[in-house]
Amino acid sequence: MKKIPRALLFVFTFFLTTGAALGGNTSDFCNIGILVNGAGRHRVTVNGGSFWCHEECLIVSAGDKSRIRISGSELKSNGASVIQINSCDNAVITGCTLLRPMKSHIDPAVVLNGGKVVLGSNFIESRGPGVVIEPGLSSAAITGNIIESVDKKTAIIDHRGTKSSIVIASNAITAFPKDTVSQSAK
Repeated sequence: MKKIPRALLFVFTFFLTTGAALGGNTSDFCNIGILVNGAGRHRVTVNGGSFWCHEECLIVSAGDKSRIRISGSELKSNGASVIQINSCDNAVITGCTLLRPMKSHIDPAVVLNGGKVVLGSNFIESRGPGVVIEPGLSSAAITGNIIESVDKKTAIIDHRGTKSSIVIASNAITAFPKDTVSQSAK
């Protein structure tokens, strides 16, 4: 029997058309916790669990037909963004704890590059920005989160331009300077 390195034991990777429901799973000491990749019609649901990773806890690069749902989970990244959404039909992240606490890395907790995203009722702690919105994001609702920056960085950096339909509302911002949302058109 071939020995699998510990760092690869708990990585959940979805490449082909996949339907998956994960509940109460744990990953620790992994580079990436959950990777949803490829142009299939992925349906991935994660309820509860703990994902502590060296790099991203969730990367979604799944074309425009995949649907991702994460709720009630703790996601913690040491050296990269906790969540990176590059492409999908929609991703819904609710009721989670998203942690980016390592002092030597100032990556944002959440990077939204594409798709449609609901980011709501989460606790987000980051050494860098809490959320970065990039121009490829088509629509999003970023509401009801508590966003905390240990190093007093900007809570939400918005680079979306004019082609996106995005609502940013009712977030509780703590430990930030007065200018908590930075907008720039690209």
